[in-house]
Amino acid sequence: MCERYVSDALKNPAPDGWQFLTPHCPQQANGDDCGIFMLAFLGRRAQKLGLDQDLDSGQCRFDMAIRFIQDILAG
Repeated sequence: MCERYVSDALKNPAPDGWQFLTPHCPQQANGDDCGIFMLAFLGRRAQKLGLDQDLDSGQCRFDMAIRFIQDILAG
């Protein structure tokens, strides 16, 4: 049963009327920054910012820490 489901899903992975898009997505340079990159990517998408440049994981961590501190202080 599982094999049939997987086989059917691979033949038609998207429901009718849906399409898959593959936007340019910055890539991390190591195996440690996946969470940082995911949050940075989603944040940039939410703010409708461009994704054409690579993300600096150190800068992303710093920016997130500043935002967290600001939110905590704002109460």
